[in-house]
Amino acid sequence: MEIEIFGQEGASQVQLDNQKTLEKYIWEQESEDRLRDTISKKKYINPFKQKNN
Repeated sequence: MEIEIFGQEGASQVQLDNQKTLEKYIWEQESEDRLRDTISKKKYINPFKQKNN
């Protein structure tokens, strides 16, 4: 089993990489959510509303 000691510079780089990964994930998730919202919009019909013929 190997244990690596990063030191302050290495830890900062790991933290920066994690932040970039998290930002990318959030950006992609928001994009997917917006797309899903536009696809799932349907025209709902009120079944209790009477038609005026």
